[in-house]
Amino acid sequence: MSKKLSTKDTPSDELWTWFQDKLSQQCFGVKHEQLSEREKRSVFTQFIRNLKQKNKPQEQ
Repeated sequence: MSKKLSTKDTPSDELWTWFQDKLSQQCFGVKHEQLSEREKRSVFTQFIRNLKQKNKPQEQ
């Protein structure tokens, strides 16, 4: 069972590692440290693409 992370109590580098692992699990099903450099870039690119889509104004 994993502990619940709090942004107030957790160092930023630990939060970043947790976040990278979550993204890697979604994209490739493994922890971030197990990915090749190319796969790591792919995870980051997908994350940025999703952010841009969410911030894009809705067209009607």
